[in-house]
Amino acid sequence: MSQHSFRTTSNDRPVNVVLGWDRPLGYFFLWVADLSPRSAQEFLYHNLDDPGSSDADLDYYRARLNALGIQVPETMFQEVMSDCVHNTGNRSVSYLADGTFTG
Repeated sequence: MSQHSFRTTSNDRPVNVVLGWDRPLGYFFLWVADLSPRSAQEFLYHNLDDPGSSDADLDYYRARLNALGIQVPETMFQEVMSDCVHNTGNRSVSYLADGTFTG
């Protein structure tokens, strides 16, 4: 599975967005974890809790992020799509707000 992460905020709370391609299962996934001190790793969104996410494309997850008021770099979506096209696994990437990434 590839994991592309971006730290940002949602409703003034620090969050970690993880978007990726699950190679063994053949689908995209998304989770948004609340990183605030009062949270015990609470998820604001997790695709496993969303019955509408089965066979979801990246536009579906873009809409979920927009609903949470979260914008991620466009390069994140592009790289996750590349992982899908190449069926890439075992890739971990971190992004900065300007779209640059490491990993």
